[in-house]
Parts: sequence; C-alpha cells; structure tokens
Amino acid sequence: MSRSLSLFPTTALLAAALLAGCAAPRMDAQWSNPQSKGTSLSGQTVLVACQARELAVQAVCEEQFARQLAARGARPLQFTAIEAGAVPTRESVEAAARKAAAGYVWRTTLSTSVPAVSTGPTIGIGVGGGGYRGGAAGGVSFPIGGATVSEAYAADSALHETATGRLLWSGRASSPTGGNATTQLGDLARVSVEALQADGLLQPASGPT
Repeated sequence: MSRSLSLFPTTALLAAALLAGCAAPRMDAQWSNPQSKGTSLSGQTVLVACQARELAVQAVCEEQFARQLAARGARPLQFTAIEAGAVPTRESVEAAARKAAAGYVWRTTLSTSVPAVSTGPTIGIGVGGGGYRGGAAGGVSFPIGGATVSEAYAADSALHETATGRLLWSGRASSPTGGNATTQLGDLARVSVEALQADGLLQPASGPT
C-alpha cells in the first residue's frame, strides 16, 4: 500500500510540470505569405468569422478577434452580425464579405479537448473529432487526481484577400487547460493578432487589449 501511495507525489509533480509548460497561451505555428509584404490592414474592412461548436462561442470568438484587430487599426465586422445564426462555411463567409465590401477575411476554426475524467492519480489524454458547426475537434486534456475534468481551446486562423482568395497569413494558437471560454478565447485572439502584427500586417495596439 505504501508503495502505491508513494506514486501520487511523483505523478502530481509530473502533471504540474506539464501544466506549467502550458501555463500561457502561445503560438504553436504560423506562416506569412512572402507576397503579403507591404500589405497593411490599417483602415481596411476585415470580416471576422469563427467556426465553433456552439453559436454563443462563435459569437464570443468573433467579438474577441474583432476587438484585437480594431485596437490595431483595422475595421472588423463580425460574421454573426451580418448573417445571424448562419453556419460560417467558406461559401457563406465569402458571400458575407462581398456583401459587406470587406477587403479581407479573417477565419478562425476553434477546436477543444474532449473532457476526460480521472478517478485516480494519473494523467489522461483525450482527443476527439466531429460535432462542430463547420469545423473539427481536437486537442488534449490532463485530468489529475480524483474526478477532475480539464478542457482547453485552440484556434487555427487564416487571413485571406477577398478579391483574389489569396492566403496572406495563417497560424495556430493554443491555450492552457481550464479557465472559462471567454477568457481563453480572449487570450487566443490576443496572441494570434499579436503574431499578425509582428509579421507587419498590423500597426501596434493603440491601447490596452
């Protein structure tokens, strides 16, 4: 019995180390089209569309990304404000962009971990798919100890030019497990748009974001 119980501190420490490494939202990958050099979204109308499992999460996602873009000089419009209740497919987003005379489209697909429940001092990892409003699910969770559920969001984003459909920038950001959806989405929006800014497509933020 003592040998079995002694495993718990080791497992807990390992889990804490893993979570510490994911304690802040981060960019996992990003790419910028070399042909986008000299392009600036400052003063440009950008349609923001998010694909999510629930309509409420979709709306919050679009709101958070629009806020970050607006703080850096762009003029964002939210897809849900133009096509209320519509699923943001490629066709519907392109149509909404033309309808709003938006020169650019920012699309984000949200994924989330499948909640995994642990009833003992172990680390569980869960990955799932399907069930999204036009997107796909995926991700990881690290339930630790007794009856713990953990979930995290990730955001795959892309910036397109409306007239040509040309991809100008893309990136994937992920957040740590836990926390409410609004906070996680706000953090994902911030790090994603900061990465876009670092690539020269946006000006620095004009105030707190």
